[in-house]
Amino acid sequence: MSDIRLIELDANNCVVFKTSSKLITGFEKLIQVVVLTLLDEPGRSVLFPESGGAIPSLIGQNIDTADSNEIFSEITTRVKATEAEVIQNQINLVAPPEEKLREIRIVNIARDQFKIDTILVTLRIVNEAGRQFDIIV
Repeated sequence: MSDIRLIELDANNCVVFKTSSKLITGFEKLIQVVVLTLLDEPGRSVLFPESGGAIPSLIGQNIDTADSNEIFSEITTRVKATEAEVIQNQINLVAPPEEKLREIRIVNIARDQFKIDTILVTLRIVNEAGRQFDIIV
């Protein structure tokens, strides 16, 4: 089933938010679901109060910038929670394997070389059909 595109990937596979009326299916739809879940905050939805990977909640936290293990641990926890939520939500979903998540892998976590306070997370999204795609959030 088609969905409306909310997220696009630029030439470097960085996530960009756009509002367009293009209907999407397949792997592109899965990327939308993963990114929107990762960026959602628990407590925002009345119907699904525990929903969301809570990546934005890292903004403003007192994380030791010299300790890369701390930020890696925080991001890993949120990515794994997102993966579990998306997989759980698709259990009874009738959709092609291209639209179903198998796994999210963290490929890289790095500081932006031009913006010292920006962290770029490269994720590899793997669908049930075995196709994988790297995105930067």
